[in-house]
Amino acid sequence: MITQAKRCRGCGLVKELCEYAPERRVEDGRQARCRKCERDRRRAWAAANRGYMRAISKQWCEDFPDRNRARHRRWYLANRDRYLAYNHRRRARLVGVESDGHTRSDVWRVGKARCWLCGCRLDKSDWHEDHVVPIALGGSNLLANCRPSCPPCNRSKGARLVPYQLALMAEHE
Repeated sequence: MITQAKRCRGCGLVKELCEYAPERRVEDGRQARCRKCERDRRRAWAAANRGYMRAISKQWCEDFPDRNRARHRRWYLANRDRYLAYNHRRRARLVGVESDGHTRSDVWRVGKARCWLCGCRLDKSDWHEDHVVPIALGGSNLLANCRPSCPPCNRSKGARLVPYQLALMAEHE
């Protein structure tokens, strides 16, 4: 069996045709650069024209707000844990508290899928990451200070310590 090959215009190496992306406008049906060289060329162009790329992207978002909103919504639904973890880290960084970069799945595993306030079983898709000592009261964003909680408990607790913590703190003073 004879394999067809051609020389890449980017790196100059002879490679099999499967290394090249399809291109209908040329005789052999493949691009002049191998996939790696073409990817590198496109990345270099995008880096050199970053301002132009931002302007094009911004214009598209303004021209198609519904499609942009739908695109962001699809990304959020597919990456909800990543979004929420990023938001927690960002808020902690803005306040300037210590953080260890834990993920929501770490908090879920430590809390054994139960609300740390009321003990109810939590749904994997609907739970909050709660800080035992709230960041607003000087708590950290370390895994040791984070627990899973059900939304009603977390919303009612707010940025306060739970009563038994207040009693413990009074004993230590």
